[in-house]
Amino acid sequence: MSTHHSALQVVAVGLGKTGGQLAGELARRGYSALAIHSSRRALEEQAHVPQERCFFLGADRGTAGEPDSGRALIREHAPRLEAFVGGHARDADIVLVVAGLGGGTGSAIGELVNALDRSRAKVVAMVVLPTQSDTVERRSHALFAIRELTEAGLDGLLLIDGDKLTAKAADVSILEFDQRTHERVVEPFEALDKMERREDLRSIRPLRRRQLLDVLTHGGVVTMGAYAIDELSAAGVLDATLQVLNESELHPDGLDVRGASAVQIVIEAPEHALRATPIQLVERVREDVKAQSPGVHVDVAIYQRLRDEGPIAVHVAASCADVPARIREMVEDVAHEAASSRDKPRRPPVLDLSILSGDAPATGSRRREPKTESGTSRTRSEPAPRSEPAPRSDDDLGERGPNAAVYARLVTRYKSTNNDDLQRAIARRLEQDRLSDDARIRVLAVGAMAQIGAHVFDGALVAATEDDSPEVRRVAEQGLATATPTRRAV
Repeated sequence: MSTHHSALQVVAVGLGKTGGQLAGELARRGYSALAIHSSRRALEEQAHVPQERCFFLGADRGTAGEPDSGRALIREHAPRLEAFVGGHARDADIVLVVAGLGGGTGSAIGELVNALDRSRAKVVAMVVLPTQSDTVERRSHALFAIRELTEAGLDGLLLIDGDKLTAKAADVSILEFDQRTHERVVEPFEALDKMERREDLRSIRPLRRRQLLDVLTHGGVVTMGAYAIDELSAAGVLDATLQVLNESELHPDGLDVRGASAVQIVIEAPEHALRATPIQLVERVREDVKAQSPGVHVDVAIYQRLRDEGPIAVHVAASCADVPARIREMVEDVAHEAASSRDKPRRPPVLDLSILSGDAPATGSRRREPKTESGTSRTRSEPAPRSEPAPRSDDDLGERGPNAAVYARLVTRYKSTNNDDLQRAIARRLEQDRLSDDARIRVLAVGAMAQIGAHVFDGALVAATEDDSPEVRRVAEQGLATATPTRRAV
């Protein structure tokens, strides 16, 4: 069970290679951890989790990246897996199932969650998403895994944005990358869980075990983060809270505060800031958050930093009954790329050897040039003439309706051509669709404009921010917005 003075009794269960590495990192920090592997090599390389606390699914070569194979293995071993996890989780507050999504074993996490007995402990999943540069297949596997988790009735779901995680470790060496990213994944959770035991803090209004457990197991998507503010005020704390929901350091962007069901705020400030702040700040913060999300449960904990220096830190954990906007965008991105991939011709290459048999003239053949004044002749290679294709009057420009694949092709064609007429035709089509009576078409058109770029559609995107549809406004605002956060990350 958990040690090192954590508030919660946690049993981490790592599924697959990435899940096993995350479980190992949690074990290194004093948490009870188990690992489940389908690959014998991953099992043998498992660090910080003893072999007797590992479960081998019996497929020497793993699942070959196929989630269906992972699901089949878990179903085959379901009774033994339940007994294995249950035997180590008798006194646990939370069974934290961790995995990387995209591969065959980790993406079968929904099957494992369904195999567990929920009556023993709350079950929370923490999963790492593939990056935007990963294959369409792996990102698709991840999305289906997320859907399975949302349908499994989890007590809590933490999504880790793979792109943000990679960006945070951009300067880390290749050999240290995995270790550093795994540390970053578990740090926000550990920071809250062990807040009460930090020797550099004095508790003013403590973060209780029950409060932390409540926000982690409120049944929604959980986001965590910490931001620094310059002045301790209700407005500053609210701003930091909204920042964590909208642009958390590690979680996907775009959780709507209106969907928040539970919010835990922990203020960490030096003595001079706390001494200058009236106690009514706590009620003001609660009221401000509830004004943003009526009915939300809000708790505020306060700690004094013993060293009277450094910025004021606001730690936030929130549970929301919604999927982050970034995940919805990921669905669109994968659909667009899949459509573009399907449109590419799939045929074997052809090598034309007719020139060797004399059946036909060669393209780009060498021709004899007139003789020079010295009487010698010269030859030169004549490449085939190149010309930009004219705009095609095909289904892409003619088809109407809320078809995401069509808009994906329009974006791809706009970006890949140098033909001004074709670009103008695509731009006209998108401008027309932005004014459609069908909100679904307007969303797709504005989304395509945002992908092409605000430098092309600045005026149209600004106009779309006044659209009647909240989704159209959201897409337009994201297209215009910069990625610069309004608060400094701690």
